Amino acid sequence: MSLLGAKGIHATAVKSHQNLSSLLALLKEKQIQPKFSAPYFHENVIHIPDAKRIVQACAERGVLIGLCVEDYYPELKDCVLVCVTETKTAQDLQEYISVLFSFC
Repeated sequence: MSLLGAKGIHATAVKSHQNLSSLLALLKEKQIQPKFSAPYFHENVIHIPDAKRIVQACAERGVLIGLCVEDYYPELKDCVLVCVTETKTAQDLQEYISVLFSFC
């Protein structure tokens, strides 16, 4: 990261945040909402009914859709921590939605 310099790190952070915002907008169209309303950077927790089954089914297909946080925080049943970095494209985000909803 130090090779990026201050402007490069800023651009990377902005792109990561924009990508997560884009993913959350796509999820919202499908009635999937963030669990919390607090500000976010490039990670957020979303509520997906039957999350454990869906996370496992996607993983078996080779797609990591996020971390099922219920194992660590039982009060967050059916919640998944998602992270989007600067490397993801609009096509990557659409593929995420397609894979996720093939199991919902």
